[in-house]
Amino acid sequence: MRSLFILLTAAVLVACQTDKTPRQSAADSAPPPQAERNYQTAVAEPVVFAPVGHPDGACMTEEEMAAEQAIRLHTTMMVTGLTCHNFYREPTLFDRYQQFTIDHQGRLGAAQDTIGRFLARYRAGNRNRLYDTYQTEMANAESRLVAAATAPTYCRLRRDQYYTAADFTEADFDAFVDLMVDHHRETYEAC
Repeated sequence: MRSLFILLTAAVLVACQTDKTPRQSAADSAPPPQAERNYQTAVAEPVVFAPVGHPDGACMTEEEMAAEQAIRLHTTMMVTGLTCHNFYREPTLFDRYQQFTIDHQGRLGAAQDTIGRFLARYRAGNRNRLYDTYQTEMANAESRLVAAATAPTYCRLRRDQYYTAADFTEADFDAFVDLMVDHHRETYEAC
């Protein structure tokens, strides 16, 4: 499964290197000013959210919903970091994603464990491998958005969310995840 994830990551990188983006003004590519960063821009999404990789008939607890939203944020940060560095004219964009991962590793690790236990309730197998498959499916779904929208459009739509989330404190991270659970509650089958 990890090899599939690595192949996906490599495919996104190749697509980024070969994608021709239209000319952009400095205002289009620069990070938004701090005053513009808020949860509303982080919540704005280019597509309607639909859970990915859930077993048929699965229900989720509040903790599992929060874990999924944390992993989803992390996944969009990864795909944006890999895809949008040329569009944002920021060669260190992926480094910001990596720093986000380090800053929130405790929360992300707990979310991975929670999702692994959720999947193991419905499927046989090692919960770490089940999680890896789930993570790959989520990253593939996000990469399909890039392909469907084109990289410049995807990057423009994810820009505010990326820069807002990149600066999240622990409290911001938790508040954002809670907000996203509330925002998407109707898409889940609650236990």
